[in-house]
Amino acid sequence: MPILRLWIRALALLALSLIAASALAQQSPAKAETPALAALHAIDAYEASLETWVPYADKADYEEREKASGHQAKRERARRALEKVSDLALRSDLDSLLTDTRFIILAGAKLALDPSDKSFSTAVAQFHADRDLVATQITSGKRGLLRDAILDRSHKK
Repeated sequence: MPILRLWIRALALLALSLIAASALAQQSPAKAETPALAALHAIDAYEASLETWVPYADKADYEEREKASGHQAKRERARRALEKVSDLALRSDLDSLLTDTRFIILAGAKLALDPSDKSFSTAVAQFHADRDLVATQITSGKRGLLRDAILDRSHKK
């Protein structure tokens, strides 16, 4: 009987250690995605700062709006956060998202030249659509959503 109790305790300890190891293994992807989420939020903050001043390129208070937006510091914060992402696929997609912000700046310049130009709103909408795809990739673990969307857009042109 004492040997049976020892076996039961040993099996119980083994089962507990397997459960604990399984729980730790399930937590590690979330930890890996934390830098990706931080980078995504930093890129969001940078893009939001662009939206606050880029459309006002031809206005008198442009310089004041630019300083108030803090876009340069937010861009650097986004780049530093991007460097911390270890998943190469996510890092590439986040980098593409950061590149999309250049289109917002260019479209803002077009808007300053021609107030009826719609490229600014199109660039902002495109950024938000791409941002949603990257967020889905981070949270769901699915990869390639942004790449597929970019390929679809290039085939339509």
